[in-house]
Formats: sequence, structure tokens, C-alpha cells
Amino acid sequence: MSILAKDVKTATPNLWNNEGVNKDTLSYINSLENDKKSWFIQVFSEIKKLMPLEIEEGFQYGMPSFYVSFKTYPKGYHVGKHIPLPFIALAYQKHYLAVYFMPWMTELTLSHDFKTDYAIRTGKKLNAGKVCLRFRRPDDLPMEWLKK
Repeated sequence: MSILAKDVKTATPNLWNNEGVNKDTLSYINSLENDKKSWFIQVFSEIKKLMPLEIEEGFQYGMPSFYVSFKTYPKGYHVGKHIPLPFIALAYQKHYLAVYFMPWMTELTLSHDFKTDYAIRTGKKLNAGKVCLRFRRPDDLPMEWLKK
């Protein structure tokens, strides 16, 4: 049974203002299980607030994404000029929330700083791939750290 967008807004009024959210993103959020939905909305909303004007919201590679607009970077992504340059994306995998952060891939010192800072802040080792950060529980993702 699908939950309508208005039900998502009603269920989490302090976390969600779906004005201007693309329909694929709403559909994705509505497909999540209720226990995962509110955390996803919270993280998505925080990321959306931080995005500069050059970054647009959309849906890429089957997940809610933010990417560099063609106005800012007309060349597009290296795999095709018709694809905007990815910046950050969110997806719920089977057992965790994944945050795909494309600049991470090119900034090795940034990734090292993030890993070190994460360990200091949480006392845990960061579960990360080349461009993704994986979080199993909301407590694993300090929002102030993600904003940094």
C-alpha cells in the first residue's frame, strides 16, 4: 500500500516541506518503510537546505540526487553531455542509508579528514566506500558533521 505525499507531510510535519520536491523523489520516499522514511526525510531536508543555487535537485541513478546545473557546468558528466554532473545523492539500501558524495572521490585529504573527525566525534569507524558513506542508525550520522 502506497502512502501519498500528503500523508508523508502530515506524518512528519517538523521535518518535511515537500514544496518543489520532484515527483520521482516523492515516489521514492513514499516507497520506503515508515521506520526508514522519517530519517531519510530528515537527512534529505538538511542536505537540501545546504545546497547552493548552482546545485539542482533531481533524480539520478535511481535515487534522490543533487547535481551541478548545466548553467554552471555545461559539459555535463563525463559519461554523457546529457547527464548533469552528480554532486550528492541519498539512497536506502537493504540495511543502511547511503550518502553518495561525489567530491569525496577527488579529495583524498578531505576523505581522510572526514574519517578522522567522524571517529573523534562518534567513537566509531566510518563505514565508507570510494564515494559513499553508510549509516545503519540515525545515531551513526551526526547531522552537524554532515553539514560540515
